[in-house]
Amino acid sequence: MHPSVFGIALYRPILIVSVLLQLALLFRLVRRDGFAIRDILLYVAVLAVCGVLGAKLASILFHGGLRSTGVELSGGLRYPGALIGVLGFGYLLRGLLPSGLSYARFADLWAPSFTLACAVGRLGCLVTGCCYGSVSALPWHISYPRGSATWWEHYHLGLIDASASASLPVHPFPLYLFVMELGVLALTLHLLKRKAYDGQVVLVFLAVHGMAKSAIELTRDPFHPAH
Repeated sequence: MHPSVFGIALYRPILIVSVLLQLALLFRLVRRDGFAIRDILLYVAVLAVCGVLGAKLASILFHGGLRSTGVELSGGLRYPGALIGVLGFGYLLRGLLPSGLSYARFADLWAPSFTLACAVGRLGCLVTGCCYGSVSALPWHISYPRGSATWWEHYHLGLIDASASASLPVHPFPLYLFVMELGVLALTLHLLKRKAYDGQVVLVFLAVHGMAKSAIELTRDPFHPAH
């Protein structure tokens, strides 16, 4: 199920918006730090490619191989792969950075923008239903309509029958992640002005974001140890 407005599927436009917002924030932070945007354009473009390739490779490994062409082209991007692709190749290709802008300093500027992109991307997951939570009786639970991934999962497990108009109530898993991302975004922006050394912001991001996401993943369904 891919919700649409005026016949346009929402998931990809939301991802595009997330990327544009990430670039807007990154360029603003870079300019505020005294560097010209044109001096980092090539570096950022290369990192974007590395991030997408890393996310796709992580998805292929997670699923044990390539799936259908349609599935692979329509989605299948894993956050850990993107993170490793950007940070790993960012370090290897740090020679592309302008003089005076170290890799650690750039990574500090990049961390809040990446978090913003993740936050907006979670809204795409929420409306599409590609990532959903386990069954929940909490007051803020949500249900997905007939034909959604959640509905099919519950139907195949025998939790609902074919006449059900919606899935069972589940945790709003992507919304949990969205709120978490906003919190990490606020934290990293706060630290940018108060950091004691270059690299501190991205290290805090990795620690806090990683632990918080791991905890929230416990509400995902189906849960997999790799999450």
